[in-house]
Amino acid sequence: MFFLKKILYSLIFAIPFSCGRGPGEYSGLCSADCSTAIIATNDMEIKSLIDETIQLDCNNQKAGDSHVNVPFRFTVLRPYLDINPDDPKKEAVKSQVPAPHISFNYSLINGKINGSINNFKASCTDSCGVGLLDTTPICTTKDNQLKLLIQSGPISKVLQITIKGV
Repeated sequence: MFFLKKILYSLIFAIPFSCGRGPGEYSGLCSADCSTAIIATNDMEIKSLIDETIQLDCNNQKAGDSHVNVPFRFTVLRPYLDINPDDPKKEAVKSQVPAPHISFNYSLINGKINGSINNFKASCTDSCGVGLLDTTPICTTKDNQLKLLIQSGPISKVLQITIKGV
């Protein structure tokens, strides 16, 4: 019985948090296979999933030291028409849903990082529609504003994170 409870609790807590990758990890339920990736179309949109001001504790470090990995997380949204079967008029409602396996390019257009940007060998959104790029910012005396340009086909977006200075 204990074993069954353990499995049940694992499922209850794992499923809501399983879609989308955390910094440097894969959940196991969302795969990042880019072999069938496609480029975005004009009707899609890139949306940031990050807080644009991250407070990092650089006080115990000196300027020029690198800090922990900071993820740039985003999704590519595609249009979706939803029809409620209980609606007598059967009117379609426009919405957006994450698009899986959308290829993207990226480039650092501003900021200081240590090394390169890590994309986990996947330059596409995962099966849950989430894209992740990991950076290692450098602690500076002034704010370090990292800007990444994300582009897929005809759509693009600049994602930005400000790292507070030492």
